Amino acid sequence: MRSEEESPAAVIPHASPLTPHALGRLRWRCRRGMLELDLVLARFLEENYAGLTAQQQQEFETLLKLEDHELWQRIRSEAATASVVERMLRGCHDT
Repeated sequence: MRSEEESPAAVIPHASPLTPHALGRLRWRCRRGMLELDLVLARFLEENYAGLTAQQQQEFETLLKLEDHELWQRIRSEAATASVVERMLRGCHDT
């Protein structure tokens, strides 16, 4: 019998660490036309990105494809349906 720690739900695959080149490219993609977004995205990248699962990292990269105003609205939104990544981004803005 499997213990709870060994259950498939408990095993969350994390993405492999970024190479310096890939991290530089991701930092560049976080540079936006809005200073507020620059600050939130840079803080998120430094404090949270490495701990994301591969799926969450993909979600973050999908969010980066949004226009500035739409991404800012998602970060500032109070919607309860926000994803884990969106809630983490909000935390980088609120503090």
